[in-house]
Amino acid sequence: MYGLRTNVTQHKEDELRHLYVMLTDVEAAFRSFKSELGLRPVRHHKEERTQGHLFITVLAHQMVHLIRGRLRQNAQLRHAWTTIRNLMRSQVRTARVLKCKDGSVVHSRLTDKPERAQASIYRALNLKPCLLGIKNTIISPPR
Repeated sequence: MYGLRTNVTQHKEDELRHLYVMLTDVEAAFRSFKSELGLRPVRHHKEERTQGHLFITVLAHQMVHLIRGRLRQNAQLRHAWTTIRNLMRSQVRTARVLKCKDGSVVHSRLTDKPERAQASIYRALNLKPCLLGIKNTIISPPR
C-alpha cells in the first residue's frame, strides 16, 4: 500500500489515483519511445523526415500497446516489451539455396518451430506459429 500526496482538491481519491496511474503509463510510453523503439536521436535535416520518424515511432508504440494489451487480456501475460522481444528472438526464418545437377536452383525458406513461451504468445494473439510456413521456389536453368 502507498500514499499519494497532492495539493489538488477538485478531484476525488479514485480520480487522483487514476490520473497518477495514467501519468506513470505515459512516462513508461516515453521511456519506450526512447529506448525500445529508438525515437532518439533524430538526425534528420528535413522537417518532414523528422515528422515521419515520429509518426512511425508513435505507430510502433500503438502496435506494442495493442500486443501487450491482448497478451494481458487473453493469456494473463504481463511481460515488458523487451521480455517479449527476447522471448520471440530465438524463432528464426532461414533461407537455403540448393544447386541441382541439372543447373536449376531451389530456394527454400522455413520457420523454426516455436518454443513453448513463443507458442503461448502466438495463441494469445490468435496467430499461427508458423504463419509463413515452408516456401520452395525452383528456378530452371537458362536455355
